[in-house]
Amino acid sequence: MPVITSDIDPDHNALVENDSGAGGDFPWEQAATETHVLDHVLKPPTHGGGGGGGGGGGTTFPTQASDTQPGPTFDTNATINKNYFIPPDSTSAAGKEAILVGVNGVIEEFDRTAGVDTLTPHALGFALDDVFKSATGFLGSAFDPHIMYDPTSDRFIVVAVDQNATNKTSQLLVAVSNNGTPHGAADFHAVAIDANAGGGSWADFPQVGLDSSGHIYITANMFAFSGGSYTGTHLWVEDESNLSASVAGATVPSTGTDDFFSAAPTYDPHGTGEFLVSYNSATDPVTGDNVLHVVQVNPNGSLGTEQTVDLKAKIDQLTTFGGISVPQPGTSHTLDGDDSRTSLAVMQGGHLYVAATILPTTGLDAGHATAHWFELGVDASGNVTLLNQGDVSGNTAFSGSGLRTFYPSVAVSTDATGNDELAISFSTSAPQTGTIYDGFPSAYEETIDPATGASTLGWQLLEGGLANYTRTFGTHDNRWGDYSSISTDPLHPGQYWAFNQFAETQGTSLMGETGRWATELGLFS
Repeated sequence: MPVITSDIDPDHNALVENDSGAGGDFPWEQAATETHVLDHVLKPPTHGGGGGGGGGGGTTFPTQASDTQPGPTFDTNATINKNYFIPPDSTSAAGKEAILVGVNGVIEEFDRTAGVDTLTPHALGFALDDVFKSATGFLGSAFDPHIMYDPTSDRFIVVAVDQNATNKTSQLLVAVSNNGTPHGAADFHAVAIDANAGGGSWADFPQVGLDSSGHIYITANMFAFSGGSYTGTHLWVEDESNLSASVAGATVPSTGTDDFFSAAPTYDPHGTGEFLVSYNSATDPVTGDNVLHVVQVNPNGSLGTEQTVDLKAKIDQLTTFGGISVPQPGTSHTLDGDDSRTSLAVMQGGHLYVAATILPTTGLDAGHATAHWFELGVDASGNVTLLNQGDVSGNTAFSGSGLRTFYPSVAVSTDATGNDELAISFSTSAPQTGTIYDGFPSAYEETIDPATGASTLGWQLLEGGLANYTRTFGTHDNRWGDYSSISTDPLHPGQYWAFNQFAETQGTSLMGETGRWATELGLFS
């Protein structure tokens, strides 16, 4: 019988006390307090070109991704690992021979056909826990997965965390595939690292980066077992070719207690520099401008001097760790848009790219959840400066739509002339649905020229939502996200594989709720 499991982040409860979509306190580990028989398993939806299935009849969407493939769903997840999960935490990476996607509970691999952009699902998927079951001391309930691909070694990296509140134990989980086509859990080598280190805290919301030498950089927010307070961000550095369970975590130093909350390590497989970058709606006490925090990291885990990057304006109405609630059609139940933390930073040729969700202070989207991207320049000495930034504007893409854009992730390619192209994957939702856009919780992508901020191809649809979504497992928190994913195709620069969730048709009634998430993988160019 599948178990109802909510991936409840304690950082959200401890730090977002006034979020109208999430406020209050509830346990950060929802154990198997209720079980339900899985009545049926629904095949993930496959809609025709142009996204004709989303948002109701008569809706005409922008160009849809090519070679779309359905990924894990709320129901298939429960079939594979016997757990219902919210939120899915959509993660993926594109390799030369395969695409690997994952959600809380399940990993799925798609084989690539050589020379063409055609994918074949190898199987329905395999349990995330099985990836780490060979690790000595594994506690048995991995969550918050992140997937990354190393094009040099042709291996996939999977990172997650696990914890046991009763025993006050916490683990950082790291697995590396044996090859470029990991068809199952047996194709991974894994270690479980003690994330507690006797400090009375546990690790949450891990993020992962990579350099050209195969060093894996992992951060996690740490929370006290007693009281749940945030105790800092830790960094671990693993050697991809020689995983060790004895790697010690180091607290990321900062001038403030929360400068590097949810710090994102950079993905830089072709360079040598590695940085941590964090945004949390903080402002400069003198100028009032919003700021980013950046610090350089060495392969031995030592860090350089923290740099504060002034964003030249007050771009964000949110206060530090302010919560984000997102409306959807046909219901007063909002989606939890989490907060303004950064996720999935990318380095390319001395430029650092990252995105976050903000509430703009001005413009067409003022006060609405809006994905916002940053381009930073990094010189030979590691000094970081702001080059450009911009919004992924729902009201610019579809005038008067009120579309919110949130949970962004980024990828980047360099064209033949040496210019970067930025691709952004993100979720959307609006108070109502329309004839040229889908107001239900959906997944889109946009490519941008970061030098000018101009959209190069406009919005492209990954998958349109089919209904509004409510799934709280008896709490007050209608979780969505907690992130999306997108990666550059290592065989075809300028093409991108995005993987994200959308709202499936309602069904599978549990505790009086019928919202269901599903995921989709698609190619954009």
